[in-house]
Amino acid sequence: MTSPETKTPIAYPYGKGRLYVSALTTVVSVMMAILLGTATVWAYYAIFTLLMTTFAFVVKVYIFSLRKTKEAGAKWRDLIIVFLLAIAFLFVPLFLVNFLEPQVWFALLLSLVSSLGFSEIALYFYATRHSTKMQEALSRT
Repeated sequence: MTSPETKTPIAYPYGKGRLYVSALTTVVSVMMAILLGTATVWAYYAIFTLLMTTFAFVVKVYIFSLRKTKEAGAKWRDLIIVFLLAIAFLFVPLFLVNFLEPQVWFALLLSLVSSLGFSEIALYFYATRHSTKMQEALSRT
């Protein structure tokens, strides 16, 4: 990742411990989803996980790319927006409990956990890949 204004590489902002915890919770939630068993549940799980992973990854990349360029007030505004969006996505499965089977909405909650873990892992690989590409490009000039 690079900062939009300075084009300097932005490293992964957290330690590997957080990455390992994200990977572990993702594996556990995927295993629980597999144990739920039916094809309908797996379809809901896969679709919601894909949507949430994409959304969470895009939001994380956006926030970390603007990390060095924004003042403190704007950072808090971004964090509040992300928090409200996360709460909204958390309540989507809870709202759907009135319309769907309990197994399906439980799968949607599991997919929320999985997608946040997947997006953290994707952010790590994205940051390390772009960081090394930028360092190589800077060393050539």
